[in-house]
Amino acid sequence: MNTKLSKFGYLITSLILAILLAAYVNGQHDASITRNVQSAQKTPKGLKDGAVGLISKKRETISVPLQLNGINTDDYYVSGAPETVKITVSGSPALVTSAKNTKNFQVYADLKHLNEGRHTIKLKASGISNDLMYTIDPTDISVDIAKKRFQTILFKPSMIVRLLLMAIMLVK
Repeated sequence: MNTKLSKFGYLITSLILAILLAAYVNGQHDASITRNVQSAQKTPKGLKDGAVGLISKKRETISVPLQLNGINTDDYYVSGAPETVKITVSGSPALVTSAKNTKNFQVYADLKHLNEGRHTIKLKASGISNDLMYTIDPTDISVDIAKKRFQTILFKPSMIVRLLLMAIMLVK
């Protein structure tokens, strides 16, 4: 009889502790965990529309080099493109930290099918996880594309001597 009472006591105690733990978790207002009523557009996989869930989010800004794709840099000169751009990623802390540490994605400007002149191009990212949201700063860039021209100039050693003599005379 004592063991049945003891088992019943443990059952009641565990039920009370489970209810208290659930109330404690629901009452938390930690800055890194937000209570979120999901809209139809932003419902994470696994949650139904309108579901309430605890979602931990992290946001980081990463500076990455800008890739210029789709143009032969041996034949064309591209100016006005920044060396690096900033990409702000947000989402799961594990995915954001992984993206920041590995930088296994690229931000690029697609210059394919562009002629000489000034162009405004929207920047794109590839290789970034579909579970992360991102914004690129700047979102688009203006670049000038010009065809490289090569010219061969015959330069004689006697010209160097003449130039040096002129420079010496100017210094005196």
